[in-house]
Amino acid sequence: MTTLLIVLCGAAVFSMIFASRPHFVILAAFALFALVPSIAVGTVVPLPVHPGLFMIAAGAAVQFLRSPRRFLQVLNSRPLLACLVLLLSALMLFIRWSTGYGMSLGGVLSIAIGPFLLYVLTLLSFSGAPGPLRTLLRGFAVLTLIVIGVAGAQYFTGDVYVWESAYQQQWWWGSRQEITQPVATFGHWIPMAVFLAVILPLTTLLKSRLLWIFMIVLSLATVLASASRAGLILLVIASVFVAGREMRANTAHRNMALLILSLPLGALVVSLVRSELSETLSSKVEDDGVSTELRLQAIDWFFSHMGDFAVSPYPVSDLLAAGILGSSLENGFFIFATGYSVLTASVLAMVCITLVVSVVSSRGTHRFTAAVVILLFLASTVFSGSFASGSAFEYMLAWMAAALGTVEFPGSEQKPRTEAADTPAVPDASCEAAPTGSPISAAPPSPASGEAGRRVPEEYGRQ
Repeated sequence: MTTLLIVLCGAAVFSMIFASRPHFVILAAFALFALVPSIAVGTVVPLPVHPGLFMIAAGAAVQFLRSPRRFLQVLNSRPLLACLVLLLSALMLFIRWSTGYGMSLGGVLSIAIGPFLLYVLTLLSFSGAPGPLRTLLRGFAVLTLIVIGVAGAQYFTGDVYVWESAYQQQWWWGSRQEITQPVATFGHWIPMAVFLAVILPLTTLLKSRLLWIFMIVLSLATVLASASRAGLILLVIASVFVAGREMRANTAHRNMALLILSLPLGALVVSLVRSELSETLSSKVEDDGVSTELRLQAIDWFFSHMGDFAVSPYPVSDLLAAGILGSSLENGFFIFATGYSVLTASVLAMVCITLVVSVVSSRGTHRFTAAVVILLFLASTVFSGSFASGSAFEYMLAWMAAALGTVEFPGSEQKPRTEAADTPAVPDASCEAAPTGSPISAAPPSPASGEAGRRVPEEYGRQ
C-alpha cells in the first residue's frame, strides 16, 4: 500500500510540474515501461498494474483539469476509436465480473483504458511544433542505448545486474549461475528484440545523418546476441524501411557519401553475423528441436477449440501448466482470446485496424513511419505473448505512434532534405507569401495589430 501511494503521488506531482510540457510525462512513462519489466510488477514491485500506467493516467488527468474543453475536443475528434475502446472495456469488465475467469482487472487498464489515455495525451502534447517531438525522440534514443548497454554487459559477463530476484522466478533461469542470452531490463530476449525493432523507425527520425546507421548496427549486434530469430526478422524489416526513408529524404551527394560509408559498415555487419554473437542463433536455426512443432500444435489446438471460448473465456488460464499443450500459445491475440473470448479479441483486432487506417488516411507528417511501427507490433504478436503476457512497451508504443502519425509537423519527411532544410524557416505571421514575379504586398492588418499593423502598408506604399 505504501508503494502504491508513493507511485501515485510521484506520478501526480511529476505531471503537475510538467503540465505545460506533457511530452515529458509521456517520456517518463515509456522510461518506466522500458526499465521496469512487467514480470516484476506484482512481485518485486508491489503494484496492481505497471507504474508506467499510473504516469499516463496522472498526465491525462492533469491535462483534463487544465483544459477540459480541449480534452473533450480531442475525444470528439476520434468517435469511432473511442466507441471501440468503450466496447472493449465493457466486454472485458463484463466477462471478468460474470465468469470470474480471464485476466485481472489490471488487464483492462493495461489493454484498453491506459493505451487510449496515452493516445489522447499524445494528441494533446504535439500540436505541430518540432521541439517536443525532438525531445521525445532524443529520450527514446537514450533509452535504446541504455537497453543495448545493459544487454551488452549481460552478454559479456553473464551477470544480469538488474532485477535478478524477478528473473530468478522465470522458467529460463533454472539452476544457471549466468545468462547466455541477454534480456536487458525486459525479463526475456524476445521482448527486448521486439523493443529494438519497433522503436528503431522512431529514434531515427532525428535529423542526424549517421544516427540511423549507428542504431541499426548496435541493435543488430544486440539481437544477434539474444538469438531471437523472429526479433531479427523484425529488425531487418525496420532497418530496410529506415534506410529507404533516409535515402529518399537525402540529396544525391549525401546518398553517395552514405553508399561509400556503407562499405565498411557492411563489412562490420558481416563480421557480426559470423562472430560469436550469432553462435546461439545459428545453432537454433540449424537445430530447431521441437520449437516449431510445438507452435504448430498450439495453433492447431486454438482453431480446433475456438468454440469453447467464442463468447466466454477458457476455464484454464495456463495451458502449459495444465498439460494441455507442450508450450504456451506464443501469440498475443490467441492468449487474449482464451482469457477474454474470441469475441473480445475480435473487438481488439478492430481497434488495431482502426489505428492503422486512421494513420494511413491522415495527412500526418510521419504517418508512414507510424504505420510501420504499428505493423511491426502486430507482427510481433504472432510469435510472442506480447501485450497479453504483460509486455507493455511495444503495445503502448504502437498507440503513441498511431496518435503521433496523424499530427502535421513542419518539414515533411517526404520532401528531400537540402542544406537549407537543416534550419527550419519561421514564416512571418504578418504577411502572406507573395507569388513569384509579383510585387511584395503586405497582408491586411488584423484588428489586434495596432499602430504597428497600420504603419506597415503605409511604409510599403512610400517604397
